[in-house]
Amino acid sequence: MECIRENWRDIARYFQDTWVKLEGYGDTLFHIDHVNEIRMAGHTQDNDYFEIELHNHQPFQLNYALPHKAVFQYNKRAVILQRTPAKQFKRGLSSENVTVSFTDSGITLDLDLSVLKAYTSKQNYRSFGEAFSKKGTRDLSVALTPRMSCVRSTGRIFMDTTHIGDYNRETNTITLGIKKFLPEVRSHIEKHQDKIEVN
Repeated sequence: MECIRENWRDIARYFQDTWVKLEGYGDTLFHIDHVNEIRMAGHTQDNDYFEIELHNHQPFQLNYALPHKAVFQYNKRAVILQRTPAKQFKRGLSSENVTVSFTDSGITLDLDLSVLKAYTSKQNYRSFGEAFSKKGTRDLSVALTPRMSCVRSTGRIFMDTTHIGDYNRETNTITLGIKKFLPEVRSHIEKHQDKIEVN
């Protein structure tokens, strides 16, 4: 969307009270607090004030694509951020159009700045071997891919929020209850050269 004065009402409708990324500023999040016919203003994730003037000469482009689903690591748990289907008119990130929940329990979290920073940071997705190693992470659950996660203590494996299979430490095998996810699980094992059998 072009940030020109003629569009200020649309900018306010779609982006006011939401978090966005701005072109040229990397992963920094900007919260748009106020929009009028002259400027939009707000604060960054570090609580610095910003403003962008609305004008027709080389107008700023404001585009932000909401994710459909994204699994990521937040503190010691794997969580999923997903769109709220009924509330799509807001185009930045807000609690009106996305929810965040633990992948293994479905318990929702507040969409606060610490969650958003974890979401926008570069994710270090891990292998099954790293996730289930006794000497590995102290995390309770682990983000494996943008859609897959696991619970370390029980060996349960999830695709989004669906329990698809289990890892057995004694036999070093994964047994899938939902076979259609076999290609994704095998691909993840091969990518990380884990010596884990899957069936």
